[in-house]
Amino acid sequence: MKNFVEFYFPGFDLTGKKEFEVASQDIESVKDKIPDKAISFRFFSKNSDGNKINFSGFHFIGNQFSKDDFILKFPQLAALLETDSAYVHAKAVVRSRSGFFYPVNADDTVLEI
Repeated sequence: MKNFVEFYFPGFDLTGKKEFEVASQDIESVKDKIPDKAISFRFFSKNSDGNKINFSGFHFIGNQFSKDDFILKFPQLAALLETDSAYVHAKAVVRSRSGFFYPVNADDTVLEI
């Protein structure tokens, strides 16, 4: 199996736009390949049929906030943490370098900018 990294850009569904083959799923090995407008990336493999499998968590590029800090700094958005199921179960919130907010799940990481 071959390993790949796929970069995601702001948009309604965070569709991956750029995909590169990589030697390993090491974050350090792709830092210099992150496109300027990318807000996150994740690793995956492809099986012999070319199907994507074994996805890693997302690696967001931005600033991470605990749920408590998010409520203090962005009180007008605090309702997201109680009403949007993606945020209810998130461990934290990230403000991406595009300015949009995304939930950070248990297997996700944030590369601080």
